[in-house]
Amino acid sequence: MDLIRWLLRLPVRAAQGIWFVLRGVLRLLGTVFGAVFGEVTWRAPRWAGTLGSASAASWGGVRRRPGLSAGVVATVLVLALAGWQAERWWKSRPQPPKPVAISAHVGAPESTRYDADPVTVNPLTITFSGSVAPLDKVGKAPGEGVAMQPALDGAWSWSNDRTLTFTPAVDWPVGQHYEVVFDRAKAFAAQAWVPETKLGFDSAPFKLSVANSEFYQDPEDAGLKKAIFTLKFSHPVDSAEFEKRLSLTLAAQPKPQPRKFVVSYDRKKLSAFVHSEPLTLAKDAGSIDLRIERGVRAAAGGTAFADASDTLVAVPGLYSLDVNGMDAVLVDNTHFEPEQVLNFQLSQAIGEKEAAAAVQAWLLPLYNPDTPEDQRGDAPYDWSGQTNPPEKVLRAAQKLDLDPVAGERDYNATISFKY
Repeated sequence: MDLIRWLLRLPVRAAQGIWFVLRGVLRLLGTVFGAVFGEVTWRAPRWAGTLGSASAASWGGVRRRPGLSAGVVATVLVLALAGWQAERWWKSRPQPPKPVAISAHVGAPESTRYDADPVTVNPLTITFSGSVAPLDKVGKAPGEGVAMQPALDGAWSWSNDRTLTFTPAVDWPVGQHYEVVFDRAKAFAAQAWVPETKLGFDSAPFKLSVANSEFYQDPEDAGLKKAIFTLKFSHPVDSAEFEKRLSLTLAAQPKPQPRKFVVSYDRKKLSAFVHSEPLTLAKDAGSIDLRIERGVRAAAGGTAFADASDTLVAVPGLYSLDVNGMDAVLVDNTHFEPEQVLNFQLSQAIGEKEAAAAVQAWLLPLYNPDTPEDQRGDAPYDWSGQTNPPEKVLRAAQKLDLDPVAGERDYNATISFKY
């Protein structure tokens, strides 16, 4: 009982000790202020007297009934401990799983396969990161929970529990922006949480590209020369709009010269072939420029091609002729006997007679005449990479008899000789 009384008096003693220290500090401050500012009279506030009376009455009750006071303190401690344990239990109890956000990826439809027979229209595909489709809708239409803006006739279908597709009844409009809108309550399973209810995409835009460009010389008529361009389109082209934005210009002095042209198309107008008018070669080499202004559209309409395009084709001069390559090969003749053949690849087609009159060949000597005999060794001299050997080397070389190999046409860009 004495221990309980001591424990009960401990807080009071602590409070008395704190008040004693506080009172001493206040008296010290009063003395300092009095010395500086003159004597100061301080009166305790009313609440301090009330608090002191209540503390004295409480301590009197504790001394009169120590058992009851100990019971009250024990009860408060037990309740505090029970509350702490209850809080720990509440926080550690199993929690229901939080819904995981499911993301959606829009696979915009690729350009329609116009070259296929029949024409193949690619669907829109929306792929979710988790299972979202109601079980009774898998393999079927989703119903009223999915809509496309602007509206487009077609069929929605759940391919599986996380893949939704839309196949249009007609071809996709060119370069059109769409939004797919979902009603969560109707489109998805109850346990699925899809934050995004509006997804945007664009149908394939109209595109054009220059697939090939070349300077052409007729193999039967060397005087017929022209530039030819091949263009490819992602959608059937509006030919009238395309040709209005097309121009050909020959670079010439003193100013560029417009050139006429003709355009032909394949059956589905997915390719265009632009042929310039016959070209008369100038003295110097030049180029011809195919320019396509912006604004070319598909035959079905939609957004136009936004960029302009320029493509140049080199046009040789009247006297320009380049050797683009040369090689020596072994080929079998009609008797299946190997023959040595020398091939020349030229920048433009020429006649065999002119080529035969202009080409000469030598078998260079085994050793360089400038190399002394005692320094030649056993290996032959490496002539590779050398051009225009001096006259003394040619005098030591063996001139070859070249026999022209007849080509399929009178004029060819590849000339061959047997030797």
